[in-house]
Amino acid sequence: MVKKLIHLIEKYEHYLSPGSLVLGFIIDSLTLKRADIFFDNFILLTYLLLSGICILILNANDAGRFRNERVLKITPLLPLVLQFAFGGLFSGFTVLYSRSSSLGASWPFIGVMASLLIGNEYFRNRYKRLVFQVAIYFIAIFSYLIFAIPILANEIGPVIFILSGGISLAIVGILVYFLILFAPQMLHPYKRTLILSVIGIYAAFNFLYFSNIIPPIPLVLKEVMIVHDLKHSGGNNLTMAYEPPKWYHLFKDFDPTYHRVGNEPVYAYSSIYAPADIGTTIIHEWSYFDEAKGKWILSSKLQYPIFGGREKGFRGYSLKTNITPGKWRVSIKTKHGQVLGRVKFDIVPASSEPNTQAVVK
Repeated sequence: MVKKLIHLIEKYEHYLSPGSLVLGFIIDSLTLKRADIFFDNFILLTYLLLSGICILILNANDAGRFRNERVLKITPLLPLVLQFAFGGLFSGFTVLYSRSSSLGASWPFIGVMASLLIGNEYFRNRYKRLVFQVAIYFIAIFSYLIFAIPILANEIGPVIFILSGGISLAIVGILVYFLILFAPQMLHPYKRTLILSVIGIYAAFNFLYFSNIIPPIPLVLKEVMIVHDLKHSGGNNLTMAYEPPKWYHLFKDFDPTYHRVGNEPVYAYSSIYAPADIGTTIIHEWSYFDEAKGKWILSSKLQYPIFGGREKGFRGYSLKTNITPGKWRVSIKTKHGQVLGRVKFDIVPASSEPNTQAVVK
């Protein structure tokens, strides 16, 4: 039965591999919702456990260990299983990280995750090489713990990130220990290369984090709008008046051309989800585009605290009264500078009140 399965997979691998990649990404996009949901973590942890076991058995088998009849039957399938597990991991990471931050702010890191997902199709032969296996596994472990440890610790920030990196190194160290135990001859010739690979990956993650390129997961920007009026209404509600988008403003929740009458204040509203028991500070950076200098100039920084647990996100806003006509943007950031999202709009003087709609949040 196993031999027939292997034969079928090898025969139709050219079609099955890219098809499963696309199907897996679609399934992850529909099923994975948030980094703090048990089901999402269960799926990712299953992939991590499966890939770790595959790495250990593959190399132990090549070293002459675990060569009983049952293991020998499934060994030809293990590179495919490892490819499947890594594909599932990087598909999930691409989905979760892209939901945490704007693509414009964090595209280098999200691009790395997407490249590892797409490249998974071309790494098939490299999955038989120990150093490559461990390097990819370390990337997967670190990518997972970046958001898993903050959820467990109910805290986000540089100290928690460093803790996540330390635990990632420890887990890979445990895997290497078992490889030394069961397959020393497979590991010894590549020990130096393996150490340098892990150090290089660790340094790269730290560079990306402290350069504010890694998205601030597990925070998720649910919504951002520029509105004309905002006030507290009944209960814990906010009532806002905004200019609805035109039909050609694709994927916009409001008209990016803000028609300002007189000296009315301009409000920036944002809704940010954080897991329960996590509290942090959110900053709204207001910037205008200087046409003469050809760059964005910071005008003001306004901040407010948020607290986790609300399904639709913690609501907050900032307002600006001293604002001139022209191109503006508001960047929504954490207190450590990680960008959750940005919204751009044009301030245009108007002599009469524009058509607005009211919405309760």
